[in-house]
Amino acid sequence: MVNPTRAAHRQTRLILKFPSGTTGFSSTATTPAHAEHFDEVWVGTEVRDPETRRMGFVQPTQGYMNYRWLASQAGSKVRGAWFDHIECSAQNFLDQAYLSVLAGARELTLFSLNDLMAGHPGDALLAAKWPELCGLAERVQRKPGRGIAFYKPAGSEGSENLTWRIAGMIGLPVLPVAHYPMDAAVAFLPVQAAADPKLLDNMRRHLKRGATLVLTPALVRALGPEGTQLADVDEGAGSEADSARTMRMEGESVDLDTPLEVDAALKAGDCRVQMSAGIGERQVPFLTARAVGRGRILVLNVRTFSDSDSARRRVFVGAKEAWLAQDSGASG
Repeated sequence: MVNPTRAAHRQTRLILKFPSGTTGFSSTATTPAHAEHFDEVWVGTEVRDPETRRMGFVQPTQGYMNYRWLASQAGSKVRGAWFDHIECSAQNFLDQAYLSVLAGARELTLFSLNDLMAGHPGDALLAAKWPELCGLAERVQRKPGRGIAFYKPAGSEGSENLTWRIAGMIGLPVLPVAHYPMDAAVAFLPVQAAADPKLLDNMRRHLKRGATLVLTPALVRALGPEGTQLADVDEGAGSEADSARTMRMEGESVDLDTPLEVDAALKAGDCRVQMSAGIGERQVPFLTARAVGRGRILVLNVRTFSDSDSARRRVFVGAKEAWLAQDSGASG
């Protein structure tokens, strides 16, 4: 497509628009590497209402994370964000605009003209907040992003660690990056990082610089014996999903209103257990720490739902909605 277009019209500027979804790029025809063939890149930041069945069950931070991750690869070519009204309340629609601007978007594209002509409650809300958004955009453009580097190499996948979305939702200043963040003081390395064939070498160099590396049990497992030795934990042969009802730190125990999903296979070696999670009568390490040279390694026992889990939930909710509709019709 690129070569014939430029051969016919040399002045044509080609824009590549990525969809809102980073986990599937490696298994689709469109990959971040394609950005180099285009003049500019637009990023889909649409997340819709997280409670809807067809397109929901997505953390609102996904659009921001998607944009930042692609910008870490395509750089200044990434210019604009693209979102829509589909399955959005007025606030959902406005939230997409704020997350796009906070991610660094210099332009916003609203899809589609048909929806804009039809009218949507979010249009008036966006118009009212437009001066504030423009002021926010100016401040964002003047300052580089700072935060915890979250390393996800291009072409990587990981069903247990869709954690950047979750981290953003609990307020952690996560900065997704596609290249190993050697200059970062703190780096989060989920299982996706294992796609980097030089990961262990980079980790050792980073630790010599005094970095703090946060690993997940899934990554330690993927790294094999060398990862186990480096983190000084026993991650087990496979993940064991379970739910913790209590958390313990420095002898104090706290009950959780909502169970926390952890990997029950994790066990500590000689490293320090800073926090543990209670599963029945058993305590499972939740956060461990080990000094390595000038740096240190933390293992954070997080295990999130996967894209397949979301798909199964959509099917379940869809079946439930159909049953309720049928039951309502029969009773009426």
